[in-house]
Amino acid sequence: MSFFFDAFRGPLPPDAGGKAVGLRALKDAGFAVPPTWSLPASAVERLFENAGGALVLRRGARAAFLREARRLFGRRFPVLVRSSALDEDLPGSAAPGVYASLLAPTLESLPGSAAACAASARTPRALAYRALSGARGPARMGLLVQPWIEAEYGGVCTLYHKQRLVVELAPGGSAPVTAGRGARWRVVYDLAARKAVEETPGAPRAALEAAAAAALLVQRELYPRLNISVELLVDGGRATLLQARPLASGEGSRPLDMEAVYRRVLEMMESFGFKDGEWALSETPPVLAYNRLGLRRPLNETLEHFVVLLRPDGARRARTQDWILARSGGTDVTVFPPRGDREKQRRIAELSRDGLLFIFRHDEDANPVERRPFESGGRRFELPFAFVAAGFSREEAAFLRRRLDRASAFGLRERLEEEERCFRRVLSGLPAAPRGAYARRLKRLLGSQVRLGRRRRAIVDAFLRGPAGGTETRGIPLLPERRVVEGFAVTHADILRARWPSFIYAAHDLEPSFLHLLGRVRAVLVSRGALGSHAAALCSEFGVPLLVETRNLSRVRTGDWLRVDLSDGSVRAVRGRRR
Repeated sequence: MSFFFDAFRGPLPPDAGGKAVGLRALKDAGFAVPPTWSLPASAVERLFENAGGALVLRRGARAAFLREARRLFGRRFPVLVRSSALDEDLPGSAAPGVYASLLAPTLESLPGSAAACAASARTPRALAYRALSGARGPARMGLLVQPWIEAEYGGVCTLYHKQRLVVELAPGGSAPVTAGRGARWRVVYDLAARKAVEETPGAPRAALEAAAAAALLVQRELYPRLNISVELLVDGGRATLLQARPLASGEGSRPLDMEAVYRRVLEMMESFGFKDGEWALSETPPVLAYNRLGLRRPLNETLEHFVVLLRPDGARRARTQDWILARSGGTDVTVFPPRGDREKQRRIAELSRDGLLFIFRHDEDANPVERRPFESGGRRFELPFAFVAAGFSREEAAFLRRRLDRASAFGLRERLEEEERCFRRVLSGLPAAPRGAYARRLKRLLGSQVRLGRRRRAIVDAFLRGPAGGTETRGIPLLPERRVVEGFAVTHADILRARWPSFIYAAHDLEPSFLHLLGRVRAVLVSRGALGSHAAALCSEFGVPLLVETRNLSRVRTGDWLRVDLSDGSVRAVRGRRR
């Protein structure tokens, strides 16, 4: 029975550990990583036993272990033995510096190095970390073995994706690459301004740029919404990645189970009475990324919205059920389940509490549909998908310029870059002459969507290069009134946890999925606008005061006491007030 598994060939053992999983993901995404062999936790447990508090080789295991290691590594020594605990390098479980990495200079020293590395799972520091992170069960440790690599520089890049990229380098190989300790050069990049704001004199420019480019690419490919730390080697301007760990991001950042999501979409539409052929799920960029590339968002994020397209027969059925219709120019018609239908509202509220938000649109153009099979919860089913090409008029461009502030501009640029990357990867994966009408249409439309995204991004980039806006929070009243509305603010992130019986909602837009909460909302402040927006349609329907195109809304925090003047759109926040 083998102890070692090639980490990049064949299925990875389920107990290989978080670091092994991360390296496999890097390799599969096309990054340069060292050859790596995994000793999964089960192999480590077969190899060592606890004797008086120390890990020692089990009787008879040494010869078999060394024989297999000699066959695999030959003269590649020294090798690096690295931890791959089942609790480390997972979203929300970064564990930097908790577990050991040890050098084995010779074949004979390999068992001792492996034992010491495995024993680091039982140190007071590791046990305290597991307790704080809420880990359950025994501490299990997988190991990785990699050849020692000589390089000009070793470094750590810490990427705070909404603020800063910090690159730390030291001369030599991987020895200095431990959470930035011993770094000789340090540079801090301002990602919004796209320039270095702090730099150690004499830093090797080419190596810094290679490290920064690798870290940014890792985030965009594998962790688009998480802060990450990347350990790497740089030699001759080429980066070799040793590790990419998401920094702690809280509970619920596991990958979203898309098959289960699709099953719930189907069950929702069935419960609403819609039949096969009456609707389709729009392949928005996040959905497209999963269907075509297998990429999943973290569980603690929504996919912005799932867009359900009601085809002509579905639209007719919606009209018989008195769904609310709101037209936003052209053929863009949004429909809302009737507020009086408590069963539909209950269903949507349940889904929204799980982070699944929905927009329903009337698909007047009857876009082509492609059906795909899935299985979840013991049920096999097919789900229909349609791809709707977006447009971008001069009016929309002007509206975009009006609503931007520094925080929203940076977030929007990040999302646009992510969408373009998704479109490009899907496009490159389609054959030159795709089979089927759906694939041919997708290939034709994706190029135009890339160009449209660049036009939007040019507006955002121009804004970020310009001077910062003022500090006043002010919007445009949809229906001006000579009165002031007061109440506690609740932002988008806290809407499902709002504890006040009534409040003022402040967000980019008002989600249709939050329709069931409108009875508690005194006023709505949104950074977008237009008469055809979701917020305008809902607030007009139910008589809720609304400010659109509200500048500097990102300064409002949940719990602020707000005074909203509906005559001029001014918003005054009083921090820390309690009632």
